[in-house]
Amino acid sequence: MPVLSHMEIRGMQRGIVQTARESVLEVLTVRFEVVPPEVIDTINQIEDVSVLKQLLREAIAINSMVEFQQLLSQS
Repeated sequence: MPVLSHMEIRGMQRGIVQTARESVLEVLTVRFEVVPPEVIDTINQIEDVSVLKQLLREAIAINSMVEFQQLLSQS
């Protein structure tokens, strides 16, 4: 079984983070059609996968983009 290099592991981690970001933004787009640029920028700055997973859950259940923005500003 080959051992992954440090660079390969970091690359995989970056891919997981990027996929999580894209998932949050996709749900917001489907639910609310327009995602404000500041929300996109904020989400794209998040590096913690667990935070992104929580935001994905919130994006699925939240009632409005305004509520999501308020939640995001508290994170």
